[in-house]
Amino acid sequence: MEKKEIVIDGNAFSDLRGFAVEFGKKVFNENCWGADRPLEDMFNFDMLNDMLAGGHGAPEGEFAIVWKNSKKSMEDLGYKETVKWLESRLPQHTIPSNRDLFKKKIDFAKNGKGNTLFDTIVEIIRGRGIELRLE
Repeated sequence: MEKKEIVIDGNAFSDLRGFAVEFGKKVFNENCWGADRPLEDMFNFDMLNDMLAGGHGAPEGEFAIVWKNSKKSMEDLGYKETVKWLESRLPQHTIPSNRDLFKKKIDFAKNGKGNTLFDTIVEIIRGRGIELRLE
């Protein structure tokens, strides 16, 4: 039996909000992160991981994700967007150690180091054993 292929296109978005909308529609058939919500509330990597585990709208059975124009997405979801997202989430962390960790991540991203949003998304998808083809 051939795996179902889900195609997402990097030309359909240029930031994390756009990715969340595109990915949600294509993979989960819904806007699961609420594009109308503030960025810090909209996208949660733990939620993405849980949803890809199944039972939350992810396709049943095996499927593959084909990410067209992934090089554009790698840039769009690179360090600049990573800094923007991390800074939006910083006010949520009132525990000093969490704030310090986020500040370090922000400094790393500003210096072009550490994982980008793109890297994290790819790791989560592949970590769930989902075939991901970057085109």
